[in-house]
Amino acid sequence: MIRKLTYCCLVIITMACSNTNQHVMYKTDIESEKKLGPYLRAINKGDEVLALKLLKKSAEAGVPEAQLELGFRYDIGSLGLVENNKLAFKWYSEAARNNQAKAFYNLAAFYREGEYVSQNYDKAIEYYEKSISGGYEDGKCELADLYLGEGQYKNVELAMSLSLEGAMYQLPTCYLNIGVIYDFEKGDIESSIPWYIKAANLSEPEAQYYLGLFYTLGEGVEKNVPKGIEYLELSAQQDYRKAYARLAKIYNNGWGVPVDLKKAISLYTEAAALGDGASQADLGYKYESGNGVEKDLSKAFYLYQLSAAQKNAQGLNNLATFYFNGIEVPIDKSKAIKLYTEAAELDNDYALMNLGVIYRFGNGTGKNSELAYNYFKKAAQLDYYKANKHLGEMLYKGEGVQQNHYKAIEYLEKASAAGYNQSSYYLGKIYYESSAIPQDKEKAIHYLEVSYSQGNSNAAAYLGWLYYFSTDDKQPSLAVEWYERALALDNDVVKEVLAVFYFNGIGVSKNEKKALAYFTDTANRKGLDSNYYIARKLFSGRDIDRDYKRAKYYFELAAKDNHAESINNLGEIFRFGYGVDEDIAKAIELYEKSASLNSKYAMFNLGEIYRDGTGVDVDLVKSISWFQKSAHKGLPAAQFELGKLFISGVGGSINVEEGRRLIQLSADAGFEQAKKLMEEL
Repeated sequence: MIRKLTYCCLVIITMACSNTNQHVMYKTDIESEKKLGPYLRAINKGDEVLALKLLKKSAEAGVPEAQLELGFRYDIGSLGLVENNKLAFKWYSEAARNNQAKAFYNLAAFYREGEYVSQNYDKAIEYYEKSISGGYEDGKCELADLYLGEGQYKNVELAMSLSLEGAMYQLPTCYLNIGVIYDFEKGDIESSIPWYIKAANLSEPEAQYYLGLFYTLGEGVEKNVPKGIEYLELSAQQDYRKAYARLAKIYNNGWGVPVDLKKAISLYTEAAALGDGASQADLGYKYESGNGVEKDLSKAFYLYQLSAAQKNAQGLNNLATFYFNGIEVPIDKSKAIKLYTEAAELDNDYALMNLGVIYRFGNGTGKNSELAYNYFKKAAQLDYYKANKHLGEMLYKGEGVQQNHYKAIEYLEKASAAGYNQSSYYLGKIYYESSAIPQDKEKAIHYLEVSYSQGNSNAAAYLGWLYYFSTDDKQPSLAVEWYERALALDNDVVKEVLAVFYFNGIGVSKNEKKALAYFTDTANRKGLDSNYYIARKLFSGRDIDRDYKRAKYYFELAAKDNHAESINNLGEIFRFGYGVDEDIAKAIELYEKSASLNSKYAMFNLGEIYRDGTGVDVDLVKSISWFQKSAHKGLPAAQFELGKLFISGVGGSINVEEGRRLIQLSADAGFEQAKKLMEEL
């Protein structure tokens, strides 16, 4: 039971007892010594069996001091007894019926903490007041502490009054209370320090802890790390877990001392063993990352479980991450999200961020952009800088929130300052492209250059585009410079445009060899035959000058590898006489070879030739057959032509219903002629 309780220190009757395990002890009196003499003598001889027998006999005989002592022995589990709150409560109650002030004090602790009995502050206050009325001044300190809690019972003025009364008896807990009131309630650290010192001099561990904080941080006093550590060590010697935890952080981070991971790990281990949830989480992360200790995910998981069981926000978050990623346990994203949510409700910024990412991208649950935005916003309010990146992007895109480029700038600027290159990139785009704010080319270039300096290759590519394609004041040499910078950052996408620049000599000396190499790399990146890709560029005249002869050369290179579309395009060249004499027979031969390699375009072209009688006799049966094969492979143009043939009945194959279906398929695929005809039909 973690309560402050009191009992008679009966073993060494002349010595004031120390504060151990949060039990407040005190000297016995002569009267108690007389009543419990045999028990005391058995204790001093080390005969615990006899001592317990004598103590029970006295308690059952109605001796109040024995009842109080027996209650305490059951409370802490000593003299061979197992800790038993039920029997502790029983004997404290018996002692209280005999007006033992200290028994009222211990019963108050039961009701205050809700152990064995239901939590009842009114009962706790009643029993503290009875202990005070019975002359036990320590009751004033604990009652004052209760009044310093949260909720309807909080009464700082009454707490101060009780503590000042108790301070007249030099009670350390009352000194501590006064320090806490000045520190936390009045925000007056300097006035709190003398009271903390009084309490610390009487070995009050919490006061020693606060003084340790003040001296290591330089708050309310001149900074003195060694003195602060001294106070923290005194507190830790009494197993005050927060002191161990603070010392661990000091040595872990090198706050005023050299970093000492070995010492930090030892201190974290002590704090964790005493049940400090934050230290359990910190130590768990040490084992997870292998920082200062041998990496041990099993230990990390165990420590996170302990921390989470105490509702420590970081422990909950870290445990959630193990479940989310299947570390030491099977993946359980539902459980992970539940744990993240618990941590987020405790304002853990990591958990808020994790939930934001989960709901934004739908990882482990359905996408919920609105919920994601709200989580990111809460994380940003806790100064978690990564959240600004997501908030800026979502406002920029109108994702989960109404698009607002002005508001997006606010978050993106913070993220950009924190080094997020994508945020800087979006700022550049907003200032150059947004229709919601006035264009500011200078700012756009500034942020794009910042983004590039932060490692964003797309920013360099955008600057290349900006300097040549998006302005009347073209600066081709600058464009090439930025495209080359993008390429240096492994942005292979820019090779296509660089190929055009080098092929045509735009902003750079003409270099067909380099251009063709870039075209080849681009084709490989797109999963295309490089010879076919270069041939299409030359054949179409897009980006570079049209050259049918050179196109034919590259189509033929690809055709050697049975590239179906290259063979089809060679058919086009001979069919229409592009750079060669027209040769329909040759074209048909090439189309048929391409069709045998499953080219739907070659099948369509054969359908056209036999329908129109181009260089051959009209043969609608063959035409329909080829159109059907092409349409079956999903070519909208073939579906359209075949549909028209079925509707018109040309070739004797009238089928209006099938014709309409095929034309509708073509229209649904976006074929404009089909859409227009469907409107007419």
